Amino acid sequence: MDRSLKLFLWCLAAFTVLLLIRNASTPLWDQDEAAYAGMARNMWESGDWLTQEFVWAEIHRKPPWHLWAITFSYQIFGPSEFALRLPSSLALLGMFSLLWWGFKRDWGERSLWAAMILAASFFAPMLGKIALTDGWLLLWEMLCLLSLWRTIRDEKSGYWPIWFWVGLAMGILTKGPSIILTAGMACLLVLILHPARRNIWRLHPWFGLPLALLPLFLWGYIAWQRDDGQMINWMLDWYIFKRTGGTVLGQSGPPGYYLGTILVAFLPFVQRLIPALGGLITGVRRRQAEDLFLLAWLSGSWLLWELIPSKLPAYAIGAYPVLALLIARQFEVPVKGLLGHKIGFGIQAVLSAAVVVGLIGGSYYLWGWMGIIVPILLAILILGALLGHRFLKTSLLSNESQKAWVPIIGGFGFMLILWLGLMPGVSALREAPIKIQAYLKNAAPANSTIVLANVQGRPPSLPYYLGETYDSFLEQRDPATLLGLYVSKRPMALILNKDQYQYLQQQQPDLPEAAIFPLFSSDRIEGNAYYVVVNDAARTANRK
Repeated sequence: MDRSLKLFLWCLAAFTVLLLIRNASTPLWDQDEAAYAGMARNMWESGDWLTQEFVWAEIHRKPPWHLWAITFSYQIFGPSEFALRLPSSLALLGMFSLLWWGFKRDWGERSLWAAMILAASFFAPMLGKIALTDGWLLLWEMLCLLSLWRTIRDEKSGYWPIWFWVGLAMGILTKGPSIILTAGMACLLVLILHPARRNIWRLHPWFGLPLALLPLFLWGYIAWQRDDGQMINWMLDWYIFKRTGGTVLGQSGPPGYYLGTILVAFLPFVQRLIPALGGLITGVRRRQAEDLFLLAWLSGSWLLWELIPSKLPAYAIGAYPVLALLIARQFEVPVKGLLGHKIGFGIQAVLSAAVVVGLIGGSYYLWGWMGIIVPILLAILILGALLGHRFLKTSLLSNESQKAWVPIIGGFGFMLILWLGLMPGVSALREAPIKIQAYLKNAAPANSTIVLANVQGRPPSLPYYLGETYDSFLEQRDPATLLGLYVSKRPMALILNKDQYQYLQQQQPDLPEAAIFPLFSSDRIEGNAYYVVVNDAARTANRK
């Protein structure tokens, strides 16, 4: 086994640990992850892999691949937080391996450094620890752009054009047309700028694109037959028309939004990122083939999204592998005396200070003085990644590339302490749905109707955990109707806010004391809690 492969396997093992740690014990994250968990559990229980339905989850419906992957995981392991997140973790591990293997022929050890830099960044690993569609999308975009690179670079394209269209088809089946914009812009710029532009016709788009769209159309046709097109029409309106022409749910930002997220995501490497982007511009001016391709990749996966009004951090996730490649290349360049590195170091120092202040201030706000111990450890790691290479002797870092170890270890250490030290405290603040489920399991029979009257945020995690015991849910906020439900002869468990509970107290003097479950940071926001009341019919049935 050669040195490069051995080092890759060690790094893959470390990345696997980072991705899987606490995946089985962290409560569901609202909104998206909990919605996917609920829809996939419905698919698993019903055997209907077409219908995407769950309480408070309508706005999270997507093309089906991510839900199918979760449902398949449920088939093997049963519904759980670990089974929910495992497919996303595997997608990130696949992307990590593909980045190393796909580019090592041309870039040698740089491809391994790039894979490790991406694994040590502050955002990409999150996509393997939270079950979002973006982990899979990153894998498929990586496959598309790698296939495009090999198609235009190799003397014979082999099977790479097929893999390009496979990646595009799977990306469309995961998150709709966004990957068409990313890959399409990259192909267009390669066709305009790259000296090997003629090789792009090896992709045979007149055959490949219809075939890549076929799986989505087949799924869409079958789903259309199921509900007369209601779900498909809703998706077209929500994910295409509204987002390309405007924003939804306040998901917007100015041009430069993604530059800010990238600087934070690659915080341990910003000193190298700034001159890396400058080096790319220089290479493009010199018409270097490698840089022209990297510019095409970066434009389709990042710069294009800066122009679209609807914005979320994950929209530009396809740019992260190419940024990691650029940073890895920069680690081959000495830093002494270069203006770009000085500017990068200044930006990195300011951002690091802001992150440290935010971590410590937020932890003190939530947990007091005892809560800032972990953020201080995280701050030390940030400072170590920022300054460590300046204090290590040359004998320990015999060349510029080996200096990449310092921020890589800092990034990995930061993420580990974040998930092992800080996230347990954050999880404890988000356990209201789990505690309500445990309380009602002993207080109301399984045939009770759960009345969702406190709809603050409509978190799908609440019906998800309650759905482990109960099948019937009713959303109702009108106070008079809530009173009628409470006095009905059917078993009812009412989840109320403070005002609704006080109204029922006024109308029903014998109303039992509510079980109160604070929401996140509700000790700082008066009334921000769930008030849970079980009616007489439920209490009587439960005693029997």
